[in-house]
Amino acid sequence: MIKKDIQVQDKLRYAKKDIRNYRNLSLIFLAVAGVFVLLLILCMKDIINSFEIEAFMLAGVFCAVTGCVGTFLMYLDGKIYLCDLKKKGFTIPETKEECGRSLSMLPYEEKERKEGKLHIRTFILAVITGLITVAAAVYTFTETKRPYPLFITIMVILTVIMFLQSFNRLYKNDIDIDIVDSRRIRKRIIPATVTVTIWMMVLGYFALIISGLPTFNYLYYDQIIRYYKNENAEGYRYYMDSLPSYAKKIEFISWGKACGVSFYVPQENVKDIRAYFEGIDEPCIIHTIEEGQDEFAGLCEQVKDLVTNFDSKDYQNCVVYEFTELYVMENGNTYSWYAIIDTKSGEVGYGNFPSEM
Repeated sequence: MIKKDIQVQDKLRYAKKDIRNYRNLSLIFLAVAGVFVLLLILCMKDIINSFEIEAFMLAGVFCAVTGCVGTFLMYLDGKIYLCDLKKKGFTIPETKEECGRSLSMLPYEEKERKEGKLHIRTFILAVITGLITVAAAVYTFTETKRPYPLFITIMVILTVIMFLQSFNRLYKNDIDIDIVDSRRIRKRIIPATVTVTIWMMVLGYFALIISGLPTFNYLYYDQIIRYYKNENAEGYRYYMDSLPSYAKKIEFISWGKACGVSFYVPQENVKDIRAYFEGIDEPCIIHTIEEGQDEFAGLCEQVKDLVTNFDSKDYQNCVVYEFTELYVMENGNTYSWYAIIDTKSGEVGYGNFPSEM
């Protein structure tokens, strides 16, 4: 396959005047932001008592800071660009109009420069991106309520792209107008950094949104329960750390600070599940049909509302475990936590909706 030659666009991006303008604009925006912040402080201390003015000051701070950051990044990008031109041998013009906005029209003194294997700036960005990706992957699979494999995959792709762009044998700079070959043109370091930052901020924002949505994937059960127990060990102390390996037909849902689960176990394992709940060393009442059919049926219906999808309706074979000290209020009232088992079908269900969810 014949590779197509790629030539850098013959265009001067910055001149000395542009850099000064961006620097001055950045300082002006910074000063304006300072004024808005000062007025906002006066509003917060009720020296200026007006909600409309306070809202206007907040909007002003946001706009001024955004303008300051944007123009500073343009200034920084321009400084790096002119530095690269100077190293390559170009004479830097005062304005872009002096050379008709064309790189090829700039006075050029060819310098002998040996191109290394790596573009150092892009390589450093790739390393930083990779470290953030690894840290995010470890964090999301250990500390969060649920992992985000798609987001980590996107971050890995960003890392790979940055590493590929750091190799000079694959990419060239956007000032190499004298080089015509099949290498792609490398993105400048400031735009590349901004792009990576925006991607990671967007991914983090969507992760926060998704963490509050219902989770139906029972494969996340262990991590979600671990997360809940780290947040509130008392409120989730009755939950199994892991579902039994022999559990089948698992129905699981978690959202907010509530979760419920139901599953089936083989008949020979029913006694193991019962032993788990009976082995919890806390006040527990074991309810059966012997307490009265109507009362027990009502209790079973109440418990079924707390679990995901407990199907059994043959309450004669059900056992309900009521742990009576899940929540003990200051006034002495208690709230219970329930588990229900159908000893004939092997169906198990438990869960609760915390009052603070």
